[in-house]
Amino acid sequence: MGYLHTQNIRIVAYLDDLLILNQSKQNLILDRNRCIDLLVSLGFIINLEKSALSPSQTVVYLGTLFQLKQGLVMPTNERITKLYNAVKLIIAGQNLARDFLHLLGIIASCIEIIPNARLYMRPIQLHLLAFWKPSSQNLEIKIPVTNHLISHLKWWLNPVNVLRGRNLLQGQTTVTITTDASNLGYGGHMKSQVFQGQWTETQKGWHINLLEMEAVFLVLKHFVKDLKGQNVLIRCDNSTVVQYINKQGGTRSAQLCYKTWDLWNWAIQHNIYIKAAHIAGKANILTDKLTRYKIMPTEWTLNRTVVQKIFHQWGYPLVDLFASHLNKQTEIYCTWTQDCNALAIDALSIPWENMFAYAYPPICLIPKVLEHMSKYHCQVILIAPHWPRRHWYTRILEFLIDCPIKLPVTSSLLHQPKSMINHPNPQIFNLTAWLLSTDNLKREAFLSKQETYYVPPGEKAHRKITFQNLKDTVVGVVQNKLIPIRQI
Repeated sequence: MGYLHTQNIRIVAYLDDLLILNQSKQNLILDRNRCIDLLVSLGFIINLEKSALSPSQTVVYLGTLFQLKQGLVMPTNERITKLYNAVKLIIAGQNLARDFLHLLGIIASCIEIIPNARLYMRPIQLHLLAFWKPSSQNLEIKIPVTNHLISHLKWWLNPVNVLRGRNLLQGQTTVTITTDASNLGYGGHMKSQVFQGQWTETQKGWHINLLEMEAVFLVLKHFVKDLKGQNVLIRCDNSTVVQYINKQGGTRSAQLCYKTWDLWNWAIQHNIYIKAAHIAGKANILTDKLTRYKIMPTEWTLNRTVVQKIFHQWGYPLVDLFASHLNKQTEIYCTWTQDCNALAIDALSIPWENMFAYAYPPICLIPKVLEHMSKYHCQVILIAPHWPRRHWYTRILEFLIDCPIKLPVTSSLLHQPKSMINHPNPQIFNLTAWLLSTDNLKREAFLSKQETYYVPPGEKAHRKITFQNLKDTVVGVVQNKLIPIRQI
């Protein structure tokens, strides 16, 4: 896959099932032919009967139907039939723990393609766990089927619920709300608007997780007029509440799950999409300071001399998108924790329109960075590994407006802020600086200056170049142009 990615072929592989993507039908055919030629030359046999070799915007892949014109993804009819049959068996009285697990397995496989699938599987999970202990009971235990359970099972038999499709494009945060709770009261704010209240005597006896979730619910209800139709980011210092909101419940606490159920159903009724992000609470400040002396995966700082050399070549960005006050590379920065001096908490929650930014994100966030970037007219200096096997590699190549810069591997390339502990093995990351832009004119101007790699039949060529001989000096090919890599 790494070689194909360097050829700017967007290909997804799961075992022997391959999916090739391209914005252009003509280019997709070329990519298809190159992939087939490579696979055949390596000794693979293509199953032509099971393959769909004609470009299409209606694609079935791994039991999932992609309706690209509508921007929707949904289960295939075969998967829906399996789901219906599993639900009907339980309603009809086939109610062993094994049958419940079979149904839950089918639902779990649809979490990413049926809207709110997690939310509506929670009552089934909680019902099963109320009558069956997985650690001590076998799968042949009979589970009672109640009218309450049947009402939740019937949700899965409604085509309106399971076949409406999930949007491939996730909406951006439009409103941010911060909430907090103590044993005495609660509060929250949205921009300059604030809201607070006190708990009743009964509520004061609740677990703090329930209080924090109730605080979120009450604050959202208070601001509901401003939230209808919005994508709301909820900031909370309780990590359990954050997880329950984002996972639409959980199985560890039935009470908290039911409270989350109420919150989500209320949000759906008011056309509000919610997600949550954790922020450090006051009680965590000391712990946070202490942990900064430990080697933490996301707290590495790039050598400032190296960064300045990059800025000298490409210009000085306005903002460091993934930083803290200890390791920021520009005066303006975004962070993940509460910081009154930061431009924002969570760079992915703010627009990047007309922004020139520097970004050294955790590797796991690179796909989200590229996706967020694609929605705005912006330019980003991205520090990311030169890892062609990763699925996001082709997107980096597509955004390039200058030759990438390979960072020097030295003992001081990466260090911990404050403690100044150097990374013991920086070469494993193969870190590279990439100048990216969503401006098509800049990208075309850059490509026009690069050397041709492949010349279509009938055209005169300067010369053909064997990519393999240049793999140490070239990062890939975009629109038949070689993209060289240079040293700092």
